[in-house]
Amino acid sequence: MSGPPTDNTKDRDSQSHDQLTDIADIGRARQQWLNDLGIYTFSELAESSAEDLATQLQAAEHSIKLAMIQQWIEQARRLAQDQDNSRQEQNRDPFTDLEGINTASQQWLYSLEICTFADLAESSAEEVEARLREAGHTVTVNEIQDWIDQSKELVPEPAEVHAPDIAEQETEEETEEDSNALDSASPLTDSLGSTSSTDEPALHSSEVSPPEISQDTDWHSLISFVVTYQTRQVASQPEARIQVQQTETDIQQTWPLGDIERLPAWILARIDDTALPGSAPETTVTEQEVEQEVDMPTPVQIEQVRFLQPPHIEYGAQAGQPTKMIGPIQSSRPFLSEVSLSFNVEALEDLEESLHLQLQAFIANRITGDNFSITSSHTVLCKDVQSTVKVDLPETVLEMGIYRFQLIVNFADTVGTSDLFEIPALQVI
Repeated sequence: MSGPPTDNTKDRDSQSHDQLTDIADIGRARQQWLNDLGIYTFSELAESSAEDLATQLQAAEHSIKLAMIQQWIEQARRLAQDQDNSRQEQNRDPFTDLEGINTASQQWLYSLEICTFADLAESSAEEVEARLREAGHTVTVNEIQDWIDQSKELVPEPAEVHAPDIAEQETEEETEEDSNALDSASPLTDSLGSTSSTDEPALHSSEVSPPEISQDTDWHSLISFVVTYQTRQVASQPEARIQVQQTETDIQQTWPLGDIERLPAWILARIDDTALPGSAPETTVTEQEVEQEVDMPTPVQIEQVRFLQPPHIEYGAQAGQPTKMIGPIQSSRPFLSEVSLSFNVEALEDLEESLHLQLQAFIANRITGDNFSITSSHTVLCKDVQSTVKVDLPETVLEMGIYRFQLIVNFADTVGTSDLFEIPALQVI
């Protein structure tokens, strides 16, 4: 029989002990057995060898089956991981406070062990983009750089401890050399540099007043938009959205904060070619026409987009269904975009004999930021219109990358609202 167990816990801080009794089949007696072997925490048990532990317990005349010890170790690993996750969460900064970061992209950064604003501020946008891309997450370098710039504003700059001492020393030397000099300035003033009283109001003014816009310019404002960021509390949960209003017509559109990628395409859709210099004269939109635009139903909607690349590649995306990634499409080879349009017959009753459509596709490389657009015009006879019509965009060739594909349909014959269809990720290999 073995003697009484040695109390090794006296040499160990009790705060570093875990309750090993939280593990199934470990009671106080078995916890003491493990403590006698120098195992006090879940991590220490998780890192143990089941075979070695069984041998040590057997030597201490404690008979435990190997399978049970393996179960202890497996449970200890899970509990140790939970502890690590809890500690990490306590040390993490809320990246969702930064503009452009949602809960998903916040978790992406955590997975890269970028957990604080300081970590993010010290990161390289190119390196983070490469690591996220390797993990299957698509974010542009420009977006990441914006996150880094915002983080730098939240990280306090380290205080310059030695600057005041140097400045004070220089001031004392100047005082000794010239006994007629004025009283030396304080170290803090010297470290910041002297500022005349006439400069101070100008500094105040530049911080408070907006910069003046030069009137000597050849640019003329034809269309303008007001962008408003709005928040509210719903059932104790914060909500945010972006509202854009075209000031000339009072037409406005609203997007949830996580869906503002649609905003540039909507603005482009409001800018008609007739607004360019040298084109047709600008027409004045009356209040009655504005009311018609707001109330009139959309005559055409985008129902489906298919990407066709001979001989065998075909992918499709349906309106109203979540779409994450489409592809892959072969790079440096032409492919065709086939668009299925659904017509609202009632909305077409007041139109003339034909309906003129313009399809615009805005394609942006989500990695490099490069973007371009393709346009296709079509005329549909209203009397022969079917419920669904298929039209094609010109053949397109893309290099390797991940692209955002936004499609807008505009109408020349009516003031009805345009329709937008978006595929967030089109893969080209």
